[in-house]
Parts: sequence; structure tokens; C-alpha cells
Amino acid sequence: MIAGVLLLTCVIVVSTVYAAQGGTGRGEPTGASGPSVAPVRFTSIPDICGSLSDESFLDTLIAYRRPADSRTTDTERECGWTTESSAPSDTVDSDLTIRAEKFATTKSAEAYVRKQRSYGTGLDGSKITELGKPGEFGDEAIIDVYKQDDEKTHGGDTYLSINTTTIILRSGNLCVNLLYARSRHTDGEPDDTSYTHQGAVVAARSVASSLGG
Repeated sequence: MIAGVLLLTCVIVVSTVYAAQGGTGRGEPTGASGPSVAPVRFTSIPDICGSLSDESFLDTLIAYRRPADSRTTDTERECGWTTESSAPSDTVDSDLTIRAEKFATTKSAEAYVRKQRSYGTGLDGSKITELGKPGEFGDEAIIDVYKQDDEKTHGGDTYLSINTTTIILRSGNLCVNLLYARSRHTDGEPDDTSYTHQGAVVAARSVASSLGG
């Protein structure tokens, strides 16, 4: 289980909530209402992990999987799956973490994605790029593919060749951060990075489909 390390080091940036402000301008006639707030697509956060829990692709992405820790607030929901700690030692440790954040307005959600895109590169210098065409993964999506060959020790276990792909997709006023990570206890295989990349894209496509986009 490697999510505890990776979520601190590989997510593009920590989420920032953009609050929407409104009010009535001066000079309006008495009794006139203020600017109307545009309707939003999501008034509550959907249970994304619940809708994906029976998908067969999860068994391909995460061997010996179990539900990861989850967290829910009024504006955020975090969930996912991870490799069982009792899995055989030659198992590729994997984590799929999904964090959905509901913004007050669609413009606020757009601003969040725009800010992430503006960084241009991830923590290791990897390039943040567009994922798919508009409408293919929700309304828009960006991706960052990260590879780290340094030896890392966490919880008494040693990990090599950590591969992580982070995808942020937006559907209306909902933004979903998806992080898929894989690590071996031995030297990595040549296709580890591409496998992690492709797996994250498959998961993101299923998330977008569950959101209706």
C-alpha cells in the first residue's frame, strides 16, 4: 500500500476551493432581485467508487484489491482501492485513489482546472498535458505521468520504480482527481510507466461515463 506516500508527493497540487460571490448592484429599483445564480450540474457528490466497484477492469489494475480508506464532506468525497497488505511479496503494489470536489459554480470548477493546467509541469518535471478531446473525459481533462526510480522505504517495505499517473477531469461543477500508482519491490519492468498511464486512462474513462459524460 503506497498511497500514503504518493498522495503527498505526486498529486499535481492540493485542491483550492473557489467561492462564488454574488450580490445586488447599487441603483437597482426597490424590490429588484440580485443576479441569478446559474444552475449547476451537481448539487451533491455522486458515489463514484460505488458505481465502479463491480467493474472488471479494477481486478486488472489492482491485484488482491480491497477498498481504501474513504472520506466524505459536504463538498468532497475521497475513496478508492489498494493492494491487500497480505498479498504475496511478488505482487505489484497498486493504488487507485479518486477524490471528487463539488464547486459552487461551474466557473469555479473551470478556474480550478485552469490553475492546475497553468503549472505546466509536475513535481519531477513531467509535463501536464490535455487528455482527449473536449467532451471525451467529461467537459475537459488534464494528465500528468510521473516515474520515480529512487528506492523508497515506507512502513518497513522497500519500493522501487514508483509509477504514478494523475488525471483531473471536470464535469460541470464537479472536478475529479484520479491517481493511479504502481510499485514493485524489485527493479521495474520496461512497460511499467505505459501500463500505469493506460490504466489511469481506462479508470478516468469509466469515471467520466459514470458522471454522464
